[in-house]
Amino acid sequence: MALDEQCQRLRDLVHNSISDHLYASAIFYADKLVTLTNGAPSDVYLLAEAYFISQQHRRALALLRRDGMIEQDLRFKHLAARCLAECKEWEECLNVLGDGTDPEQLEPEPKDHQPGHSVCLPATICLLRARAFQALDNRTRAVMWYRQALLRDAYCYEAFSALIEGHLLTCEEERELVGELRVHEDDRWLPLLLRAKCKKYNQGCEEMEEALSELEAPYNPLPASALHTGG
Repeated sequence: MALDEQCQRLRDLVHNSISDHLYASAIFYADKLVTLTNGAPSDVYLLAEAYFISQQHRRALALLRRDGMIEQDLRFKHLAARCLAECKEWEECLNVLGDGTDPEQLEPEPKDHQPGHSVCLPATICLLRARAFQALDNRTRAVMWYRQALLRDAYCYEAFSALIEGHLLTCEEERELVGELRVHEDDRWLPLLLRAKCKKYNQGCEEMEEALSELEAPYNPLPASALHTGG
């Protein structure tokens, strides 16, 4: 069997083991994979993920810090910071992520990201910054980064939940934020649902029922041709 084929089979075995919650198996095979590929970054990351999922956060962090990969790959940086968050080392978590005061630290928007398919990595990093600042009792910075997470990716529901359920915004700020969110053209329901959740916590029954009625109305999107009428 060719080495490339064997490595791919091991990757599949690791992914399937994680899906089946067989974390010891995932770690065992991921470790063998890293040996076979001489520490290929993607395979090192896969092993670190297996450690993280099995709650071996210190081992995952030590692996991620090896060979300086944290500074070279945004995925490594995010996972390392999550390990530190799980260990409640919030100051060090922010040191890894960067606290965002330097504009050059901000993660660029991914060019190939498709809204509504997955939450983009820069948004998850903003979310983690917010959680760190909140844990350190810095409400102002926490709110700023929760907002940034949502503005980077409207599908980052954890950020919305933290803001609304934590009562971190005024009613007007909540309405403004929902109005700024960018969603896929087929997901008109999402801002309506988020708006209804805002009203659930802050508005009267009549306004909430109005938002829910709009949400439950039949959705008949116009065909693309109808959006371009002749002049």
